[in-house]
Amino acid sequence: MRVNAHAGFVTSIVCTASSLTPRLDLPAAEDISHGLSFCGRRVGDSDDDLADLVEDVRIFVGRAAVGFESVPRRFGEVHLRGSERSIDGHCTVGLVAHQIFIGHIRHYPFGTNGRIAPDPIVLDWTALTSMAMLHTYSECPSARQLNHTHREDRPMKIAQIELFEVDIPPIPPIAKYSPKIFELTLCRIHTDEGLIGIGEAHGKPANFVAQADAYTGQDPLALDPFAQPEPFECALLDIAGQAAGLPLYRFFGAKVRDKVAVSYWSRPMEPHETAAEAEAGARMGFSCHKLKARPWNIVETVRLMRESAGPDYTVGIDPNQNFRLVHIAARLAHELEPFGTVANFENPVLKTHYEWFRLLREKTHIPIALHANSAAQVLAATKAECIDYVNLSGSALEIRQAAAVAEAADIPCWVQLGGLCMGVKTAYSVHLQATIPNATLPCDELPFVRVADVLAEGLGLKNGHFTVPEKPGLGVTLDMAVVEKYRVG
Repeated sequence: MRVNAHAGFVTSIVCTASSLTPRLDLPAAEDISHGLSFCGRRVGDSDDDLADLVEDVRIFVGRAAVGFESVPRRFGEVHLRGSERSIDGHCTVGLVAHQIFIGHIRHYPFGTNGRIAPDPIVLDWTALTSMAMLHTYSECPSARQLNHTHREDRPMKIAQIELFEVDIPPIPPIAKYSPKIFELTLCRIHTDEGLIGIGEAHGKPANFVAQADAYTGQDPLALDPFAQPEPFECALLDIAGQAAGLPLYRFFGAKVRDKVAVSYWSRPMEPHETAAEAEAGARMGFSCHKLKARPWNIVETVRLMRESAGPDYTVGIDPNQNFRLVHIAARLAHELEPFGTVANFENPVLKTHYEWFRLLREKTHIPIALHANSAAQVLAATKAECIDYVNLSGSALEIRQAAAVAEAADIPCWVQLGGLCMGVKTAYSVHLQATIPNATLPCDELPFVRVADVLAEGLGLKNGHFTVPEKPGLGVTLDMAVVEKYRVG
């Protein structure tokens, strides 16, 4: 995959064989220069760079080429693809300068006269994926691939969708209290081109059968994945990323981190049991522990956790609003502050009273966090000046939008896209978080609280951090032996 970024833009010039549609005459040098001047100015360093690039284009067009040839420049690389025979100056020429926001790009195409169209066109998902397909083959594609990619009479098709209910038990300390954690379904979307996209969602397979049947026979690249329900959203993005040679995070924006921090996790249990889990978490390299807390034993629990895991092992306290009232939460905060290990209070009081969040915030130096499901909730909490942090749930785009609101208010966030999920949903969340600048706090994606996971490879976990996958699409591989072992029905 050869796409290069500078100053927030991705640039690529592609010349393809004249047998592909549409066929245009090669623009003159001044037309190329005009295009680069119009939409490449953010990329080029000087007029000399633009002149050099125009000359490079003129040199390569008309040459016989197999696969890609590239010309390195300070601002990126120019990628040119021809056929295995001379293309004699007749080719399709596309120039893209685009900035990915959420679900669209700006595209400056050559018109039928070979000149750059002066006005940007906002493309829909189909255009986005087709442009990605046009510009991102990393090796010479076969004739069948070229036909599939560029010929409208042979689009990719969804051939089959498999749905699996998978029930992997939690680890023993959790299973003692909760032997089953949610009903979860995995899907695999098979295409007639051999690509397979995977996704994960809460619920039983029966909930998704009708929708799966409706997709069969459709072109997966013509569907807007963000308009589809899970598990199909992730699976379709997985296919689009594989088809384009792009890691999935590229559909959300620029990557801002290579690793994503995650908290260890415990459900409500006896203080000594939670302390033992904290010791286990610290031994595995985690530095933060998300704790479902209750008012009657939280102080003793935190004290024992500190003794077991040490003073650098922090605790995120989430009572699920069970501290309820300000005077209870304030008293507990006062008792917990001396330990120095409490990282935040998440939803400590009733969420229907943002003024209670603000009052509590004024009574403790422990950061106050809201678990929000929309940008509107983040905006309301920001206006009320009642939070220091925010935990974000919802769809991937809802989280992206809510995080942008929080970022504008300088509020750090963490993400819970799947929570007590398996590795597929976790990988999707990690791709998303890799592009959110203010997602700096440990996330709540927890496949490791089960006795096994469905991923064979692709999502590393070390010292409390997931590694962002770099392979095309979701970049992970299902372990079908594990899937079959824990499959229900």
